[in-house]
Amino acid sequence: MNTYKRHRFPPDIISYAVWLYYRFNLSHRDIEDLLAERGITVSRESIRLWCNKFGSLYARRLKRKHRGYGDTFYIDEVFVKINGKQHYLWRAVDQDGEVVDVYLQAKRDGATAKRFFRRLLRSNGSEPRKIVTDKLRSYGVAHRELMPDTIHSKAQYENNRAEQSHEATRVRERGCVSSNQCDGLSDSWVRMLLSPICSILEGIWSEPNTIEISGSVRSMSGAERLLKNQGRIETASKS
Repeated sequence: MNTYKRHRFPPDIISYAVWLYYRFNLSHRDIEDLLAERGITVSRESIRLWCNKFGSLYARRLKRKHRGYGDTFYIDEVFVKINGKQHYLWRAVDQDGEVVDVYLQAKRDGATAKRFFRRLLRSNGSEPRKIVTDKLRSYGVAHRELMPDTIHSKAQYENNRAEQSHEATRVRERGCVSSNQCDGLSDSWVRMLLSPICSILEGIWSEPNTIEISGSVRSMSGAERLLKNQGRIETASKS
């Protein structure tokens, strides 16, 4: 079955727009302007629908091709506001900084920690050699019941890798608040956080090299696109 059936734009343009949205802190309007500068006229509503439809599909494909994670997991939770209510975003990364899984819950008790650890076991396929967490007691409960043979470290500053991995979420949250004046994250961000697309946000998805437009091929590097978005350059490079 053709995934792009009944879509007016070619797959290269659709995948490029979706990649821009999930890889960088850009709005649908920003992507609409970037595509327009390159001769592609598409509405921001179409881009939004593309992201909702194809984002999770691309993420599932990437996950199937994934070669596995490291043997050390750094686990942490962070407070996020969703529609004015406080929630906890649990996140686990390996020693290379790659996101293993994220889990959004209203609590951070032992039962929630055990649910998250079960998800990690399913994602990894086996127990990690070592886990690094802060001193939240819920981690100890889940560790004793689900990963008793795994080394559990709670040393100070050792979990900085997991804490730094939350920065991508904070950047998105700040952009949401500044642009929409919303109280924390909205429902659209909830869908993003709960989906496997979070891996794309960490840069796992490689950028499409070129886009063919009206018979000619024009390319723009990721760094150049970011500079353009900041108003530091005026035109895209041409090959």
